[in-house]
Amino acid sequence: MTSQSPIYYSGIDGDTTGGSGGSSAGGYQTPNWDTTWQSQWPSYYPAQAFVSMAFAYQKNSGNSPWAGSVSGTTGERGSVHLFYYGGTNSAYANLYSSIVSIGSNISGYPTGISPGVDDTWAVEVKYEVTSQGNGGSGHHFGNGSTGKTAGTYYGIYTGSSSAGSYDGTTTTRYFQAKASAAGAGGGSGGNSDTTNVSGLVFTIRLSKSGQTSIFTTHTVSTGGGGGFGAGNSVYLDARSGVPFL
Repeated sequence: MTSQSPIYYSGIDGDTTGGSGGSSAGGYQTPNWDTTWQSQWPSYYPAQAFVSMAFAYQKNSGNSPWAGSVSGTTGERGSVHLFYYGGTNSAYANLYSSIVSIGSNISGYPTGISPGVDDTWAVEVKYEVTSQGNGGSGHHFGNGSTGKTAGTYYGIYTGSSSAGSYDGTTTTRYFQAKASAAGAGGGSGGNSDTTNVSGLVFTIRLSKSGQTSIFTTHTVSTGGGGGFGAGNSVYLDARSGVPFL
């Protein structure tokens, strides 16, 4: 379950409802991103539940960075593209993508906006949480192979040397969490693992020397899909040989 702040900063998404001179946060969406999952398997079979969110910058004039993964993905040069999914090891996960438009090069971008935003601006992303933890062999956003420090910005695009050149360096940033329970041997009591994340917020920052930085945020709401994990932004429960209560 996800939610967005109702106001967009004027430099984000070509929207003027947020005013034209400030640096206040706006909002963006991640439609269909389910962040509550349970996986249960009989003994001998491993169980996994997982979620993933990735941010990439499109500097070419062709397809979206995720065109090879998500059918029908729209390309938009000079924008941040999100790629996200969630699921378990019992079925293929549905893959989704969305776009955060950030540049005055975008068709329909209003004129007279100050500061103007183009590809010379650097783009970074961070996540923040109230708390996060894992009780076994899985991981949360702060550890594992893609683990990142909460509250620290990670670069997506370094910014171009001149407007319209798109010659900066891009780096795709992944944020992933997983619950993982190893297959339980015969006669054992089974294995289980849970990952919880609360208060999850992603922030995209645009910055340029001599300019006030611009931010847009996305809050992953609480509530728990399917009636479990209430109060958590992310709730993952994996069990091998252990029934759900």
